[in-house]
Order: sequence, then C-alpha cells, then structure tokens
Amino acid sequence: MKKKKLKDLFTGYAFAAPSTLLLITFLIIPIFMVFYFSFTNYSAKQNVDWVGLQNYLRILKDPAVRYALKNTLLFVLVQVPLVTVLSLAVAGILAQQHRNRFGSFVRSALFVPVVCSLTLLGSVWYYLFSSDPSGVVNTVLSWFGIAAVDWLGQGNTAMAALCFVNIVRSVGYFLVIYYAAIMDIPRSYLEAAEVDGANRIQQFFHIILPNLKGTTNFVVVINTIWAFQIFDLAYSMTRGGPGYGTTTMIYRIYQEGFWNWKMGYACALAVMLFLMILTASGIIKRIFRADD
Repeated sequence: MKKKKLKDLFTGYAFAAPSTLLLITFLIIPIFMVFYFSFTNYSAKQNVDWVGLQNYLRILKDPAVRYALKNTLLFVLVQVPLVTVLSLAVAGILAQQHRNRFGSFVRSALFVPVVCSLTLLGSVWYYLFSSDPSGVVNTVLSWFGIAAVDWLGQGNTAMAALCFVNIVRSVGYFLVIYYAAIMDIPRSYLEAAEVDGANRIQQFFHIILPNLKGTTNFVVVINTIWAFQIFDLAYSMTRGGPGYGTTTMIYRIYQEGFWNWKMGYACALAVMLFLMILTASGIIKRIFRADD
C-alpha cells in the first residue's frame, strides 16, 4: 500500500515538475532579479555596482515619473469604473432581453477587439484619429459641423483617445464574464420576482446585481491590474506624447530600460509599479470583503 502511495506521489510530482520548473525559471527568478537589480546601477554599458536606495530616491525627484504616475492613475480611474459599468449593463440587457441570435451576434462583435493585438488595434485607431480633416473621426464630426481636432497631438484629447480605445477593447472581454455569471443565476429567482410584480429593472438591481458580487470583485481587480499595465496603446498611438501627455508607468520603464539602458532604474520603477498594483488590489478586496 505504501509503495502504491509513493508511486502515485512520485507520478504527481513528475507531471508537475516541467510546469513548475518553467514557472520558477521564467517568473519567480526574474521577479527576485528585478528586486535585486533595483538596488544597483545595472546597465548594458557598465558593470553592476550596488547603489542602495539611490534609484528610489531618484524616482522621487524625476518629473517624468510624476507625469507617468498621474497619467496612469487617471487612466485607471477612468478605465475601471466605465468598463465595469458598461460591460455589466450590456450583459444585463443581452441576458434579459436578447437571448437569441441577435444577442449572440452582439457578444461576438464586441469580443472581436479582445482577440486582436493591442498594438494592431492601436495602429488602426492611430489612422482613425488622424488630425487631417479627411481622417475618419474628423470626417464624422464634420457632418455635425464640428471642426477637425488634432486628437493625438494634444495631451487631453490624446489621453481621452487612449481611454476610449481601451474601453472599446475591454468591454467585450468582461461582458462575456458577466453574461456567463448572469446566466448562472437560477431562473427561479427571477420568476418569483416577476410573480411578485417586479419589473426588469427591479429584478436587475435587487436580484441579479447582488448575485454578481464575486464576479464584480474579479472584474474590478483584473481590470485594475490591466489598466496599471497599459503600454501597447501608448506605444502604437502616441509614443507617450505629446510631451509626457500619455506617458504611463510601463512606458516610462520601457524608456529607461531600452532607450537609456538604465536597467537598474527601470527595475526600481517596476518595483514601484508592482507595489502600487498590490496595494490597489488589496484595497479593492478589502472593500468587497467589508460589504459581506
């Protein structure tokens, strides 16, 4: 009996070993390396020397980091609430009124941007938001008598354009998650409410929404993590400009690491971003736990 248990245990470890080895090699070890190099002047152009907290002190004095931090927080504060509300609203409408081919078509159409590369999506929208009066977006605005706008050449409009594109892309993903969660709610709850005279809006707020608390927690956390890590759109649409108008934390890390070759400083910025995401996720989980 003991031999069989040992054999089963060995078999389990043997199957888990390859994936565990890959996880340690490409995730765990790099994380510790980033923390270590954040305390050095690591660069492709010189030897590695220990500098202690020098990189972190430099972060406090770097104006570019302040712009990047402000832009990233703004992006998170706009992105997370809007994506959560829109995906939930659309999922609720489709689940309650369009459980048919039309609803399936809408879900599929909204999910298409999700499977596209963000870099490709950003490149397409770069041309759609062209400052030229003949650009697609400006052409549509001209139909309503609105003058052409240099969307990606001004800080406020450039950030608004990034938020818009990312919202369009993200809604489809979280819509599917919300739709599946709504469909998992027992129909007897809704039927009982309907017998009691509750309309669809009342059913949504008093039955569907409370049953989606766990799903909403997941959506908000994942959406927050993704929003903090926005890079592809800033790179493909604006290159972080104009000025520092759309420079995000990840884009700043990219600039320091692969433009200036200051890998140690880039690692310190990465650690800072990691701590920000960890703190935000912890706050969100605590808020949802407090409502239990």
